[in-house]
Order: sequence, then structure tokens, then C-alpha cells
Amino acid sequence: MWWTTTTLQTNNRYSDHFLALVFVIYLVVGQLTAAENQWKETTGCPEAFKGRCQCGLRPYGPTGRMSYVTNCTNTNFTTTDILTQMSPQTEVLIFTGNRLQSLPQNLIGQDVTYEKLHTIDLSNNSIQFIRGKSFHNVKTVRVLNLNDNEIIIDEDNFHPRMFSNFLSLEELHLRNAFDNSVHDLDFLDHLWITFNESQLNTLKVLDLNENHIRMSFPSPDMFCALPALQRLHLANNYLTDFTLNLTCLKDLNSVDVSYNFITKLTNRSIALIETGPANYHINVSMNSFRCDCELIDFFLWSKMPDKDIRLDSAEKYRCVYGHPMDNAGRYFDDLSVMDLECFNSVKNDDFRDYISFSYTILTVLVIILAALLTALVYINRDFLSHSWTYLRTGVIAKREYTALEKESKRHNHLNQEVAEVEV
Repeated sequence: MWWTTTTLQTNNRYSDHFLALVFVIYLVVGQLTAAENQWKETTGCPEAFKGRCQCGLRPYGPTGRMSYVTNCTNTNFTTTDILTQMSPQTEVLIFTGNRLQSLPQNLIGQDVTYEKLHTIDLSNNSIQFIRGKSFHNVKTVRVLNLNDNEIIIDEDNFHPRMFSNFLSLEELHLRNAFDNSVHDLDFLDHLWITFNESQLNTLKVLDLNENHIRMSFPSPDMFCALPALQRLHLANNYLTDFTLNLTCLKDLNSVDVSYNFITKLTNRSIALIETGPANYHINVSMNSFRCDCELIDFFLWSKMPDKDIRLDSAEKYRCVYGHPMDNAGRYFDDLSVMDLECFNSVKNDDFRDYISFSYTILTVLVIILAALLTALVYINRDFLSHSWTYLRTGVIAKREYTALEKESKRHNHLNQEVAEVEV
């Protein structure tokens, strides 16, 4: 019977483990359900938010950490007045998909200190104007999202210290954030001044994708006022060259200028790219590369195995057009230097044949022209002879008339002097 007793003990031990596991699962599910119910409850919001917003704990961010979120998405607010009554427990403010035109001063008020607030999402609100003192009481905020708005930065709506109170800001998202009608030079100039004046010394991520940036930046040092910058996003704009000095960005990890209109990168552009820190990434894929002889330096540089820079998505480098014409559509990996010809390049033999043929045609044309002129003169010889005689007679007559006129004037002048003497 000893084996029966042993078996019963073993089974009891497994049963205890199983019950313990079930209990743990019950506790975890209970906590998650409670958190979910708390998120669904609108009673977690202050009175002004109830019925329109949701407030409470929920998993948030890439790690899913439980955070107190105040969420007012697609609630058709036309002002931000309600935000001055936000719960002081708020860690994440989501106020998106509304119909705002401008942000007032002291967006979230001054009466309450939000010591836990780390994220503000104001994307997709049709925001046009941001006051110079809109953002106060935001010293703990690490992420500001202004994507998909219509912000105007011009002479009349320019507040260079717009972001100056974000003492801990690490991510600034401005994808498709600005009004497209603003002239590039003014917009970029003002944006550069804003970066310089706002003292964003902790900023690590700057997203300027999809802002219709067409011109070169006002200075190669456009982003040097952001010394901690690690990721710079400039994709889906209309840039035609790389003109940024990266020497000042010691912590830079990646630059994305994909999906622009860069046709080639000159030696100057390559030198600027190389000013970045060792082993940082740059993505210039999906641009409008013109694959002819002017691309050779960049083509060879992109193939160098011992570069200090990492070219992201290099396998996607592709010719949009070039010379010869069949370069269009080909990937860099399918090209060699010999395939990159100049538009005026012709092989020597062909060039000599072309020159000989051109001289032959020119000589024939000159002979034909001389023959036509000879025939024309012969056919109109009588007319030309009469015309010449008439012209010569007219010239002689005019010369004689002029001589007589001069003689007459001289004679009259002498008679006048004689008359004066007699008087």
C-alpha cells in the first residue's frame, strides 16, 4: 500500500499547485477587470467632463503601464476651457479630434499643479493659433503631440518662446502640423528662431514629416539649438538636397529624409552627412534619384563598406530617371558606374562620325545657297542693271545738287559782306 500513499501525496501536491495557480490567475484577472471597469466608468472624471470624456487608469504607451488618462477624443469641443478643471491625477491628456481654432493662455490653468502629467496629445484639432503663454504648468511633460493641425507661424502669429516652459520635453511631434499656405522661408525662419528661443535642451525626438517643406533650411545649423536630439524626422516633404550641419548633434541616432525630391547628393551634401556622430543612421530612400554621371560620387560613396554612417533601406535606392533612359526604374544594386552616363556623352567614334556628317551637310547647304543666289542674280540681271544705273545717277545728281547749294550759299555770303562794306 505504500505506493498508494505516495500517489495520494503526489496528487495532493499537484492539486495545491493547481489551486494556487488558479488563485493567482483570479487575482490578475480581477485587477485587470477592475482597471477596465474603472476606465469605462465616467465617474472618474470631474463633473465638467462627465458624459463626454473618459477618465481613469488604463494601460498606455508601448509598455502598457497603467496610467491615469483623461481622454476627450472626437467630443466636438470648440474651446479648451474644460481643461482647467482636469483631475490633478492626470498623467496623460488626450484631447484630439475636436474643432478648435486657437489655444488660449494657460491651457490647463494655473491653480492646480500637475506633478504626474507626462503626455499631452492635441493632434487633429484644426489648431491655427497658439498663444505665447498657452503652455504653462507643463514642466513635467515629456511628450507633446501637435500632429495634423493647421498652425500658422508668420509675422502676425509668431511667438518664439512658444515651447519655453517644457522643461522636460523629450518628444515634439509636428507631423503635418503647419498651414501649407505659409511661405517656406518665413515659416522655416520663424521655426528656427522658435527652436533657439525655447531652450529645448532635453528634446530627443523631433517629427517634422509631411509639412510641405520645399526650400533649403535658413541655416545649416537649423537644429543645433536641440543639443540632446537623437531622432530627426523630415520624411514626406519636398526637400531637394541635404544642407544640414550635424556636428552640433552629438547624440544623434537617426535622420529620416526619405520620400523627398532629392535627385542627387553632391560632394558637399555627402560631407555634411558625414559631420554626424559615428554610426548614426540616415534614410534617403524613396527619393527622385536621377541616375546619370552627376550621381557617380554618391553612388560610389553609398557602396563603400567602411563608412561611419549607416544607410537605412539602401536596398530601396532607385532611379526615377537618368541617362541613358533605361536607367529609369532600376535599383542601385542593379547598376554599375559604367551605366551612369552624362547627357552630352557620346562615344569617340560616334562623335567623330557625327562631326564629319555635320560638316558634310553644312558644305552641301552652302553650295546650294551659293547656286540659288547665282541663279537669282542671273534671272534678274536686267532689273539689277537698271536699278544700279538709277541708283548711281541719283547719287551723282544729289552730289551735284549739294555742290551747287554750297556754292550758292557761299556766293550769297560774299554779296552780304560786300554790301556791309559799302554801307
